Amino acid sequence: MPRFNCSVMGLSVLLLGLAFAGRNQAPGEQAVPIVDITNRCLLGGAAGGMWVKPEVMAKQLKGGEKYGLYSLTGFISNGAGSEPLSAGPPCAETYVVKIGPAPQGKKVAVAVGGQLSALPRTVTVLSSSSAMYRQVVSDDLKAHGITAKAAPLNQVLKADLDGDGLDEVLLSASRYAGGLGPNSKAGDYSIVLLRKIINGKVETIPIVSEYHRAKGNFDAPSQYLIGSVLDLNRDGKMEIIIYGKYYEGEWAAVYSLDGNKIKEVLKCGCGS
Repeated sequence: MPRFNCSVMGLSVLLLGLAFAGRNQAPGEQAVPIVDITNRCLLGGAAGGMWVKPEVMAKQLKGGEKYGLYSLTGFISNGAGSEPLSAGPPCAETYVVKIGPAPQGKKVAVAVGGQLSALPRTVTVLSSSSAMYRQVVSDDLKAHGITAKAAPLNQVLKADLDGDGLDEVLLSASRYAGGLGPNSKAGDYSIVLLRKIINGKVETIPIVSEYHRAKGNFDAPSQYLIGSVLDLNRDGKMEIIIYGKYYEGEWAAVYSLDGNKIKEVLKCGCGS
């Protein structure tokens, strides 16, 4: 489970540095910054279809850069960003970027730099009362030792993520009977699932998941929600931005889809 404290955040940055070593932009190539609005943190950037880690991206930003602001389902407006600054202890490795002006009455999820649209295809919100998708979640929970008949859904989204003309469906569902505190209860869970057609057959692919079959003792359970679906690196495929939180912190992470494989490529956040 993601946790952001002073030592863990340092480890996270180290691991991200290893993961993206040798994958920065080519000399002279302008990277596009990506900011999580909810936590006002710099997720990193993208250049030439590759991912740029936050500490590398931060060095290229001086403030005043232009961004497109996006909600869960679409473009909202344009804005400008501040110079990235350290969030300070206990998360000094997290870079804070403020984006303004904030649209009135609009919930912005992600800010993406550059002039090109980050939304090549439509994202549609579907009904969370769908019996079919509630059964998909129930079947997934049962496979992980949790019985939940007609499990309730938080979110159902539809989009053609990889541009092949076939829609994928994203599902999020959570249950925390005692609230999101330091201890989980038996039967608690939080999951985000992808429904995708692979070789003519619909498959359920987990993006993030947490299952609590037994009562936990200070296990600090996490809750996950879909924040946005955008093409962040301009490769024609749409990435999935997931928001996570636990009782002492919050974060955002970007997941890319390659066939039936899901990979976390960027992350930022903070907590005590």
